[in-house]
Amino acid sequence: MQTVPFDAVYESALLIRARDKSAREREAAFNEVFEAFRGRVLSLCLHLTGSPSDAEDAAQEVFLVVFRRLAVQRGRPGKRERSRQLARALARLSADHRTVLALFSLDGLSHREIAETLGIPEGTVWSRLHLARKKLTAELRALGFDMAP
Repeated sequence: MQTVPFDAVYESALLIRARDKSAREREAAFNEVFEAFRGRVLSLCLHLTGSPSDAEDAAQEVFLVVFRRLAVQRGRPGKRERSRQLARALARLSADHRTVLALFSLDGLSHREIAETLGIPEGTVWSRLHLARKKLTAELRALGFDMAP
């Protein structure tokens, strides 16, 4: 399994490229996203399901959802700018903070489940999540993010 080293800024740019560019560039970018995240997604799915075949199915579903959501976001210039601002703010957070935010907000895991997944104490999850929210809010304000929906 290939692991591609990424930083948050590159990850954000790659996701924007996968969403906003020509069909050929979108496909190339999505393939890069797939290769970059496949191992991490598969590992998390295996941890959650406990079954290699179920983990493969779940990982495939994750990437289908990502591909569909990226397609839906194309052509929405107001939402694209908000997405870019959010990506920039997230890129300024530490990997630990981005991880707990994603597991809690996007994956819907409980504090206990996040602690088990990451192999850290539950209190650390609470702390990281609290600090991540504070830092994200500060970064969004610094970027002039419009907090209205």
